[in-house]
Amino acid sequence: PEGLFLAILYYLGVRRGEALGLKWGDFDFTVDQVHIQRDIDFTGSTAADGTLKTEAADRFVPIPEDLKAMLLPKRESADAYVFHTPSGAPLPQASYKRMWSRLMLECGCVEWRELKPGTSRPDDILKQVKPTLTPHYFRHNYVTLLYESGIDPLVAMKIVGHTDYQTTANIYTHLKEDTLRRASVNMEKVFADREKVRERGDREERAASYLSHRPSGIGSVPCPAGYTLYEARAPFRVVAGTQRCRMGVRAFFIAIQSTVYKGLHRVTV
Repeated sequence: PEGLFLAILYYLGVRRGEALGLKWGDFDFTVDQVHIQRDIDFTGSTAADGTLKTEAADRFVPIPEDLKAMLLPKRESADAYVFHTPSGAPLPQASYKRMWSRLMLECGCVEWRELKPGTSRPDDILKQVKPTLTPHYFRHNYVTLLYESGIDPLVAMKIVGHTDYQTTANIYTHLKEDTLRRASVNMEKVFADREKVRERGDREERAASYLSHRPSGIGSVPCPAGYTLYEARAPFRVVAGTQRCRMGVRAFFIAIQSTVYKGLHRVTV
């Protein structure tokens, strides 16, 4: 289940070796937690259980419902690796790299390599593509999700297995700075939108002033120079709520249609 590898990285925020080292017995679906307790070390063409990066890496991580729904149908015996060779051994490095290249190819996250004449095994995916993402990207994304969800950095430190609080705090600080930079950009839009609202209000005020001093029968009087179609319609939008309550939407617009459009036929647009 190669796609499950991406799901585990995304929903658990584990390191590559931790994901490859998972066994089905590590998952406790009664409390929705997984025990991260081993790593996979690559030695030449073989793979074997290794020690975790740090003592803090031995931890329990919550299992989200979406991931649980993916895992349960694939479950095997407790001592089986989630990702393994046909013989049941953990994936060796070459097999892992090919799996990752296939996944990234499906996601469109690869660069195509230029094959030189005489290249051996040109059909090998490792010779054809170079992934542009690494598994660590998903770990960083996981910490970002914790930050955006308001998870305390001390709690986040335990979940992701950081030894030093400062490591988690530095990531949180970096994310906070990015958020503030985005907010600064968004504030430009806020003030730009505010200016548009103010200008629209000025246009509607001018239009209302004109109509309040117009001779009776707007249909017989052209709008003064400089008024746009939008401005001349403004007063009708302002009073539409009251009028619609009295007459109903359809009746209201039927009533003003002939008067308004006759009166606007000479308006500069």
